Amino acid sequence: MGRTSTVERRKYQIQSVWAKHHEIKRLELLGISSNKVIAEQLGVTPQNVCDIRGSELYKAELRSASFAKDCATFEVAKAIEEEGPKCLMLLTAIRDNRTDILGESAPLPLRAHICEDLLDRNVKSAKVKQIQGEFRHAHVVVETTLEKIKERARAIQGYIEDAMSEEIKAESGDSEGGAMCNSANTNEVCSA
Repeated sequence: MGRTSTVERRKYQIQSVWAKHHEIKRLELLGISSNKVIAEQLGVTPQNVCDIRGSELYKAELRSASFAKDCATFEVAKAIEEEGPKCLMLLTAIRDNRTDILGESAPLPLRAHICEDLLDRNVKSAKVKQIQGEFRHAHVVVETTLEKIKERARAIQGYIEDAMSEEIKAESGDSEGGAMCNSANTNEVCSA
């Protein structure tokens, strides 16, 4: 039996968190996961970003920041959930022009805008505001296919030329093809 190697790979471990490390963490929390993109934005190498992101201290900092972000998101969601019914009630009062709640009459354009906003929030009647996309396509043609296309084009061109010569003969009144032309130019109409 052979020996197995017990050599462990060295890992870069940061000792303290610097401003550049916080920037990497911030970009990662914003959803940028590519070491290359982060490195380009910060002016460092992708390997440097990879080393920092792989260290245990950075991972602990990232977990802490993610937890804080999740807590803040939860608090905002909770506040929106609490305020939602009040806002909806005010919007419907504006829409319905309820002067008892508003104290004054709401202008018609404002009421129409409120109606559109409420409809946009409805799952069944919401309309798509904007769609962005990029469509690209290409046709790959192998040499044999290209040759077949060229042959068909030549055949069609010959057919067109035959049809044109028959039409010229019919116009000249000589349907038997007895008209002769001394001109070398085949596009010139000859008379009988």
